[in-house]
Amino acid sequence: MFSALIYMLTSTPTAPYPSVAVIIGRPGRFHGVHIVPETGDVETFGYFCVPTTDTTFCRGRMRERSRVEIAAIKLHKVDGEGARKFLEKVKHRAEQLLTKQQTSEQHFLATYEQVLRTAVAEGIEARSDREPSMDASPVYPIFVVQIDRGKGGALYKLNLTSRVDY
Repeated sequence: MFSALIYMLTSTPTAPYPSVAVIIGRPGRFHGVHIVPETGDVETFGYFCVPTTDTTFCRGRMRERSRVEIAAIKLHKVDGEGARKFLEKVKHRAEQLLTKQQTSEQHFLATYEQVLRTAVAEGIEARSDREPSMDASPVYPIFVVQIDRGKGGALYKLNLTSRVDY
């Protein structure tokens, strides 16, 4: 613990790695789609933690810079549709849109945000002709979140600390 304090006091802060993601859900439990700026890969993730009154998105050295609600969606879990399934469709559409986009180093954040907004809008529009579910389903807010990451790469990596050989 003392070494962590010394590190915090003596180390120089690293420049943040900006990024953008779309998240759906409520504080403490949400799913998201993130475009990794360094590689252009599109990742989906789910996150569950103890319910809290804190509504900001943070984990480790990731910090939320801004959040804008872009839509709300009613998901019919009884019909087998949930946030994860909806976001898989958004991810697939975002990957298609990214192959058509030219991204410059300076404007990648705006481009990625526009790609995610378009993919979400198309996903919601594709669902608009569905019959409403007979079961009560909650309405989930959808946010575009700009994030400062402490290091580059995916937001949620699977870090294996040991290896098992069979």
